Amino acid sequence: MIKSYKTILIVQFFVIIVVAFLFYNIQYGIDFAVISKIPLLLIGFSLFLVLGISILIQRLIAAIINSDSADNSENDEDKFWRNSFFTNVVFSTIVFLSSLVCVILSFKIGIKGYEGFGIRFSVFLGIVFIASLLVGLFFKIKDSVNEVSPLLGGLMIFLSVLIFGGSLFIGLNNLLTLQYSTNEVVDTLKTIPEVDETTEMRTDTAYAVIDSFAIDSVAIYEGFEELRNYEDDYYGIKDFSYPEIEKEIDSKGIFNDDNWNETQDYLRFFLSNFLKLRKDQSFMEIRRSIQMGLRLNNSHGILDKIKMVRYNSRDLEDAFNNYSPLVYAFISNKMYFDSNLNLLVDALIKSYDDIDALDPDMNALENIYDIMASSRKYPMVYFPKIKPYVSPAALQLIKKNADRNGESLYSTQLTTVWIYSFWARRNKERNIGVTYDILVKIKEHYEGKENE
Repeated sequence: MIKSYKTILIVQFFVIIVVAFLFYNIQYGIDFAVISKIPLLLIGFSLFLVLGISILIQRLIAAIINSDSADNSENDEDKFWRNSFFTNVVFSTIVFLSSLVCVILSFKIGIKGYEGFGIRFSVFLGIVFIASLLVGLFFKIKDSVNEVSPLLGGLMIFLSVLIFGGSLFIGLNNLLTLQYSTNEVVDTLKTIPEVDETTEMRTDTAYAVIDSFAIDSVAIYEGFEELRNYEDDYYGIKDFSYPEIEKEIDSKGIFNDDNWNETQDYLRFFLSNFLKLRKDQSFMEIRRSIQMGLRLNNSHGILDKIKMVRYNSRDLEDAFNNYSPLVYAFISNKMYFDSNLNLLVDALIKSYDDIDALDPDMNALENIYDIMASSRKYPMVYFPKIKPYVSPAALQLIKKNADRNGESLYSTQLTTVWIYSFWARRNKERNIGVTYDILVKIKEHYEGKENE
């Protein structure tokens, strides 16, 4: 069946290049989306698939050039190519068996960011291919030096094992992660791309990039049907009711057309279905809940209310001043600290202070906004560009939250970008000052009660 290991590996190189071109724009799921069983098995089987295609093409080439006389040529073929081929087979076997074990034992494996999945998959194939050649080379060197010095032969074996294990780790770590979200919504909505705080596509190109991405409407509809029956009200917020607070509201403002119970419904729905508040949330989980909530839950008119105040700082300030007693009643001190909302508020305030302390000539907010508009791929692309505006204290606060919740460096970078770009967007909407003041008031209210 195999007439030339060399031909197989050369063909495999070109197959990987073709795969890279074909998969370049392929996206999968959302950040840290849990991969379902069949896609996981397909990823595990991909190395065998590429290798099988290469073998078939090699056979076709052999048939075309009528090389039947070379049936025994493999016996004389350089051991470098043979060792590289069998190393490739071992790689493929380990990856496939690993995916099979994960499926059987129901391990939750996630992807690192929905965008660029095809690129990272191609990089994974390339790393395995190059590692196979290096291992083949070291084994060839081992055969040459073994007679001279067994110690050098042992060193070559050690380097081969090191390259084998290291490349497997780097390749898989570049593509997959065990640091997945425990939010069950992620399991049911695997094809929803990231969004950011709005469902409106802006005429401004930068808004279109930062605030929204294309959506598969069929996947959204199917996911929404599942989400409608999904209950995740950890604190029982949907049962909260405070009729006695109505008399403390000076002006109904944005809720002028709603009765008191309907007004409370907005807040119940926002806290339980948008934020999905629960104990010890990470910033990533809060962010993801907001994104999916804003995409899927406009049936209650939440987005309409947001748009009423989002671009008018005076209306935003009045709405908070009027309804803060209701907000404080719904979110108790215990809930505020228990759910880590306090940490998120601290991080947002600290990030604003960082930016505000910079030299005005740096145009930090405008630069961050432009960075987000031009860098559309992954946090590793725009995080280094935003990092100069991030203080070590703020970064440590974000990293501490990610580490405590078992999340990875990717999560820290993505959350940092989200928090600092938050202020760039508020600056663009001309409500940055009011937003900051509201966060400070919230912090003072809860920390004041904590110290009583």
